[in-house]
Amino acid sequence: MSVNWGTPHYIKYYIAAFISSIVLSELSSYGIWFEIISPIKKSSIDDPTAFVTHIIYNPFLSLAIYIMLYKVFIENKKITWVKFVNVFFIITMTINMFITGGVRVTLGF
Repeated sequence: MSVNWGTPHYIKYYIAAFISSIVLSELSSYGIWFEIISPIKKSSIDDPTAFVTHIIYNPFLSLAIYIMLYKVFIENKKITWVKFVNVFFIITMTINMFITGGVRVTLGF
């Protein structure tokens, strides 16, 4: 039995998993930056990316911001609390992009 992973039915789950992982990385980044949690692996207060370097983290962070902007402004969902949560994380992700210091991606963003 084969499974077709590229069907449109599964894409929303892939996007949700991607956004969830970025939110987890963002929360750990803020935790390191505010010294709530101790740095993980090679991260530090100056470079608070916990699981990967900022060279990898910031492009994925900007992609997550673009996806969430699409969900807020282009998709016509009437659920206001979901839009509020998305806008909140768009703002915190944008601030996090400046904290982690990916200059080229920030300029491209």
